[in-house]
Amino acid sequence: MQEIETFSTDRLLAERIAKEHFGELSRMWQDPRVMEALGGVRSEQEALAQLGMALAHWERYGFGIWILREKTTGDLVGHAGFRYCELDGWPELDLGYSLRAEFWGKGLATEIAKAVVAVGFERLGSEHITAICLPTNLASRRVLEKVGFQYERDTIFRNLPHVLYRIRRGEVI
Repeated sequence: MQEIETFSTDRLLAERIAKEHFGELSRMWQDPRVMEALGGVRSEQEALAQLGMALAHWERYGFGIWILREKTTGDLVGHAGFRYCELDGWPELDLGYSLRAEFWGKGLATEIAKAVVAVGFERLGSEHITAICLPTNLASRRVLEKVGFQYERDTIFRNLPHVLYRIRRGEVI
């Protein structure tokens, strides 16, 4: 499989995560608004560990998290991508995304979620993709439903209740 280093949407450029992104990501991961639904703010050590896991995922699988930038300004918007994780005892290709608070409410999460799902189906050959979030994260749940994900069940992830959504090839809206 050929690595997918970059891709774009109408308003966003996505580039493979790199250690050079640490400063920008660390600032984002220390914003309580952004991190409220993602387990809380990250210390510098936790941010380094998170970045290390993302880089290792790329090395192991040839895909992972992409940094998102506004096409017009180059500003960091957030990150999105995939990780393999175990959910209820099964390995799953899991979609994740997070945007800086100043970019909320502009349709960018839906735009990038659709694009990443397309990468999963068209370039990675996946038959289905999952996404999990806290039950109270209504904005993320709306994004998943707009893209075509269907609620499947409640689950526990990292000792917290989550909702699990799934989309199958051909179901993208």
